[in-house]
Amino acid sequence: MPIVPRSSSLAVAFLLVAGCASPGNQGFPDLLPRPHEVPRVLDETATAPAGLAEAERAALGEEIVRAEAALDAARREAAAASEALAPALARARGAPAGSDAWADAQLALSRLDQARAGYGEIAAMLAPLVRLVDPAPADDPDRLRLERLLASVRAEAEALAALQERAARQLG
Repeated sequence: MPIVPRSSSLAVAFLLVAGCASPGNQGFPDLLPRPHEVPRVLDETATAPAGLAEAERAALGEEIVRAEAALDAARREAAAASEALAPALARARGAPAGSDAWADAQLALSRLDQARAGYGEIAAMLAPLVRLVDPAPADDPDRLRLERLLASVRAEAEALAALQERAARQLG
């Protein structure tokens, strides 16, 4: 290890002390934390009650009424298609593929498929509403009404899909 003369080490120490003690820092930044380095204190207390604002609640009610009306129309269409399908399948039983009875049954089956598509449109209509009620409490009446409606749409669409699958297997 090289030995440094005492006078030069004192000179270096004096220069360092003099540089640190200069008044006003003369263009050098201070060592205080910058704003983005200070830990933020987040206030996690709820400032607004959970649920929907009145305007949101009114819009949700209107959309649910429209969806319920669309569901009623889809139900009527599905019932008509289901009623027409049963006799068409009975006539097509044993008929060769391509015959008139078989073609009528295929047409009735496609009408059932069109009726089932109406349920998909309603589910798509309800999707943004589900996101809207997401912050609402689980026992919120509008949320419960929407969830019941969506459950009905899904259950009825699944029942129609099962009927359609059975009919398609029957036709071959």
